[in-house]
Amino acid sequence: MTGRQTPFENRTMGATARLKGHRIVKAYLERQGRAGEATRRQIHLVSYPRSGNTLIRRYLSILQGRAQQSAYADDVIDAATVALTRELDGFDIVKSHQLPDDEKDVIYILRDGRNATLSFLYMNFLAGGHSFSRPNQTWDAIRQLDEQEGSWSEHERCRRHFHEHGGTEALMHFGYERSSDWWQT
Repeated sequence: MTGRQTPFENRTMGATARLKGHRIVKAYLERQGRAGEATRRQIHLVSYPRSGNTLIRRYLSILQGRAQQSAYADDVIDAATVALTRELDGFDIVKSHQLPDDEKDVIYILRDGRNATLSFLYMNFLAGGHSFSRPNQTWDAIRQLDEQEGSWSEHERCRRHFHEHGGTEALMHFGYERSSDWWQT
């Protein structure tokens, strides 16, 4: 045995890693008493742009075997395969970058604000959303993004307000060196 994995083992290991994410969602539904409901419950998957929302929806499309919806036109992720599990049939995910006014079920993805903001800035540059290209223009570019979508800190403040006033959420966070060393108060 050389320690190298065959392509089949690589694919199998990848599928196993993807299945771990559904356990967070399933546990959330079970805490809410809604796992296995006959009708699908709509849950908003909310994040600051470039925080992993699309990646999570791609995983869910593989796990659920169906398209993943979005609050934005032309942002639906099609089903790539048949469902890998039926444990997640009781809900539909809807992507958004804003907390919903009328729904109380939210999964909020929290990525390190420094990484998310710079990733969003670079994506907008590549898409022609701004022409700032010099390091001394970074602050102006970030202010322009803040005017369009709101700042990362505004998103986090709204999420905390939502949570403190009875909103039901599951929080997924990633991208921190030490998960709580810089934003705890």
